[in-house]
Amino acid sequence: MATFLKEPFVHFLLIGGTVFLLNVLLANPEPSPETEIIINSDTNALVKARLQRKLYDSGRFLNEGSAEYQKALQTELDIYVRDEIMYREGIARALDHNDTAIKSRIASKMMTLAVEQASPTPPTEDEILNFYQQNIALFSWPRQIDIWQVFFDREKRGAASQTGCKNTWKAIQGLDDEKAMEKAAALGDHSATYRQDMRYLELTQLIPLFGESAAEKLFRANTSGWINPVNSAAGCHLIKILKIRDGGSYPLGEVKREVEIKLEEKRNQRAIEAFYQPLKQKYTIIKKSI
Repeated sequence: MATFLKEPFVHFLLIGGTVFLLNVLLANPEPSPETEIIINSDTNALVKARLQRKLYDSGRFLNEGSAEYQKALQTELDIYVRDEIMYREGIARALDHNDTAIKSRIASKMMTLAVEQASPTPPTEDEILNFYQQNIALFSWPRQIDIWQVFFDREKRGAASQTGCKNTWKAIQGLDDEKAMEKAAALGDHSATYRQDMRYLELTQLIPLFGESAAEKLFRANTSGWINPVNSAAGCHLIKILKIRDGGSYPLGEVKREVEIKLEEKRNQRAIEAFYQPLKQKYTIIKKSI
């Protein structure tokens, strides 16, 4: 037997058989989960939904029984398979490494998972009312004012902007509104920033224009009409308050749906935080100076 195994012909047969076996195995590898792409009813539903969306966006309509529709559906399925293969191969090559878009997407899916696992019950009427009362600012409209103004530009006039402003203020005293506005407008400067007629202004819009102190005084005025000249970083302003709109809150009955949405957002944030904190404990955060 030992002599037989030493024969060159036997060696040739053994080597040939091994090569043949390897060739069969390599040519027909066993499928694995990593290389299987399963097309099932869920896949078909997803592909159909994608196709319908594309057809809708393009303004086209195809009968599902038509050959053209079936061809379009097969094309969409081919795209699905291509994307799945390219995705898996990309992950295998670590192309997701340090990709902020992919990280953000996966983190977003984890947060969705956290909300789904929390399975919150619908809020009660008392919870809705309490949230509305505790967050009334979210369901209110701000105080607003309308103004008409004449601007005296410091960059254009220098120190004379103050003089021109004060002299114009004196000149319009005793005039009716129409004549006062006409006379003041004729003496002021044009400005794209400081337009004559400015409406629905909130405090946050007034501060960049006139500075915090002057904006506060202007915004808190109790009556409409002319106010004393206002100085800003850009120059001097003659301002007439045209209208004051006091702020207020919408009744719960008018904004109940908005309240429910905001409450749901708050509950989701709590669910995400409760899900996140135990995960965070598994990690060590190391801050290195740059």
